[in-house]
Amino acid sequence: MNQESLRFLIRHKIQVGRLPHDSTGRVWTSTRDGQETCDAYDTIFSMEQLLMERTTLMLGGQPIHFRARCFQVWDEEISAE
Repeated sequence: MNQESLRFLIRHKIQVGRLPHDSTGRVWTSTRDGQETCDAYDTIFSMEQLLMERTTLMLGGQPIHFRARCFQVWDEEISAE
């Protein structure tokens, strides 16, 4: 997916409440078991991809998983609001 399409997808998910709209919370990298899905891109991580994990009260405390690239775009989008 190109950068602008990814940005549009993430912006849309923020607007409809599927991704958090603020940066409050902890973010960390994590190991994975091969079953995690990037919540921004809706695909399963490959084992070599870095998993960024974040929790948020907005989504009931459930962890949100991002690829590093998706996390960067999400962070830019919420900073622009």
